[in-house]
Amino acid sequence: MTKASSTKRAPSAPTQTRGKYAAQACSVCRSKKTRCDGRQPVCEPCMNSGRQDECTWDKEKIRKPRTEQHFEAMRKKMHAFKSYALQLEVLVENCKREHGQGLDIGSSGLLSRPQEMDFMEDSDSEDCEYEIDEEPASDIDDPVDEIFGSAPILKPEGPCLFEYGNTAVFRFAPEVLPVSRIPPVVEEPDQSYVLYVEGVDEAHINTTLDWSRYLPSSVPLTRREHDRLLDLLFKFLTCWCLRIIPALFLRDMWKVLSTPAHLPPPKIPHYSPMLHNALIALACGFSDDAEIRDNRGAFATKAKSYIDVEGRYPSITLMHALSILSTYHSSMGEQTLGYIYFGMSARISQTLGLGIDCSEWVKSGLISEHDRLDRNWAHWTTLCQDVCWSLYVGRDFSVQVPSDLRGIPVPFVDSDFDEIMWVYPPSGLQPQPNNLSKTFAASCQLLLMARQVMKVVNGIGASNNSRQEMVVSSIDLALNNWKRNLSPEVDLNHRTRPTATPHRLTMHMAYWWLFILLHRPWYHRQTRPLRGSDKEIDHIKLCKRAADNVMELLHTYRSLYSLRYCPISLVQIVFAAGTVFLLGAVHATSGLRVAKEALRHAQAQADLCIQYLMEIGRSWHCATNVAEIFRKLMYEKLWPWLERGASAIQDSGEEDEMHLEARPKGKARSLSRESSHPPTTRGRKPRKPRISKTKSSEAVNRPGPSMSPTETFSPTMDRRFGITTSGVASVAGATNLDSRSPRD
Repeated sequence: MTKASSTKRAPSAPTQTRGKYAAQACSVCRSKKTRCDGRQPVCEPCMNSGRQDECTWDKEKIRKPRTEQHFEAMRKKMHAFKSYALQLEVLVENCKREHGQGLDIGSSGLLSRPQEMDFMEDSDSEDCEYEIDEEPASDIDDPVDEIFGSAPILKPEGPCLFEYGNTAVFRFAPEVLPVSRIPPVVEEPDQSYVLYVEGVDEAHINTTLDWSRYLPSSVPLTRREHDRLLDLLFKFLTCWCLRIIPALFLRDMWKVLSTPAHLPPPKIPHYSPMLHNALIALACGFSDDAEIRDNRGAFATKAKSYIDVEGRYPSITLMHALSILSTYHSSMGEQTLGYIYFGMSARISQTLGLGIDCSEWVKSGLISEHDRLDRNWAHWTTLCQDVCWSLYVGRDFSVQVPSDLRGIPVPFVDSDFDEIMWVYPPSGLQPQPNNLSKTFAASCQLLLMARQVMKVVNGIGASNNSRQEMVVSSIDLALNNWKRNLSPEVDLNHRTRPTATPHRLTMHMAYWWLFILLHRPWYHRQTRPLRGSDKEIDHIKLCKRAADNVMELLHTYRSLYSLRYCPISLVQIVFAAGTVFLLGAVHATSGLRVAKEALRHAQAQADLCIQYLMEIGRSWHCATNVAEIFRKLMYEKLWPWLERGASAIQDSGEEDEMHLEARPKGKARSLSRESSHPPTTRGRKPRKPRISKTKSSEAVNRPGPSMSPTETFSPTMDRRFGITTSGVASVAGATNLDSRSPRD
């Protein structure tokens, strides 16, 4: 062995050096978070594990850090997209109603999208990942794509749908709207029952028609009074939610009454003896004759006598008659009985399958296109009444919104019908287009949002508060978008409000009413921002703004038409506004110092709500009952504060000169303020009371409604705190909760 060979070193162990990182990992290694060698088309780890078919090399998306700012930006972006999508949906719905909604052209985007609660639950999932793709967004406002897009369209022509591609000229042709059936009826008065009212051409009055054939003879009702009551009912009550189409009712009424009396009445969609009696029973509330008002129950009894006969083979008129009877019982203060009758009406709606698409029946010739329109209209007016009833009694809905609205769309706008003049000479307004179908279509959308409001209010306490506030904010945004997208014919502003029709005013009062119902549960809760940099939701401010708008619209309605003629839904709206003012009065007294101006305004507005309810009560007895409920509520919430404040003033020896002036004879206690920190008289001499010789101003002494015709209380004001005591004092005297006479 040589020296060289002996000195030769044995090979050493290989040193562990850091391997090379692949420039890009495959999709499998990236998802498993294992090392990838970057060899393409199949890396070695995938080759060894048998995942050759899954090894792909698509572009890796860049994930930004999940910081609070990152999530806040994504939430803002999500809400911006939702707001924009909602605006687009409203535009699509308006387009459908204006251009062929009566045809089967697709479902409603407003109702087919996922519910808000479901979306919230999905968005809060811990497994969802937020990745930002750096691909540039397409320009959605590009007019070239909008006009010459490659996607073909389906265009309705007559009873069929035709496909047109981007090269077809006919895709830009205007769609043919459904032919209105109302104007021909109006233009042929000799084929319709003409109401004998002021301003009508007496040449068209058929004096030989037996108009009272199916009415009870025990009530002394003349044709003049009968026709006047129907006219008032059509103008002020059934116009809200379009419960009766007057032209079609009068046409079918003429058809039935023209049939010889010995023959059974024909079965037609818009008139029946039962419906006639139900309408007169309700309309008698508008009569100035006390005998007719007191005997309106005879018409309701007559209407109910037809239930067994018409119920064997029910029709749309039976459904409407039961709904009108429910309103009659509600107007009499019998809300439970009315709710039962409306439940029967809802069952008839289900029995007739009004929530089912019947377009195939039209194609097969089983029913006509007019029958289909009647069914769709009946379904939507029943659904709207169901929402009003559910809000009135605080119960769940009885009529469900169809999941597929292609066959039962939101009622289309009948422009010819809307051009018929609405005339009411006592208002002093010039004849104007009625816009009934436009208002009805907008009301349907509004009351669909009311269903969401009802779900939120009923779900208070059942879910997370932050999630509820997010839903409230979303519904608030939807309501504002609804108002923003109204057509000028149904929208209201300071210029159009003084000449608005009753149904337009009622719809806008319902709009503000929903704001009250939505934000009132959070009136006394501490507000907080929904997101980091957003402003807080001021529920108090929103409620007050809604209540003030309701009062302005009520003042307009009252000055034009008087509250004697109004739909019964106004009772709920006035009460809701009154509760906001009551909460404002309580809130004004909850601090260390009394907010005198806020207290005075809230008390005056609450008294005005009672006055409005009493005026409505001249027609609808239920309004009087609600006024009594509201009075008692005011007493329970404000009287303890007033009594404690009065005791503090009496103990200190201080008397208000206006109290001394209005004090009744006998023992009395002053109605004054309540305070957790009553004023002290330490270090001061009690001043002598001064009796003022001048009476309070007329604005302060505005007469309020009394609980009893024989007992009245002069509404006065505590000069210190600016509170009127008409509502609270009247409750104290009427309920006998305190035998002593309260001092005004």
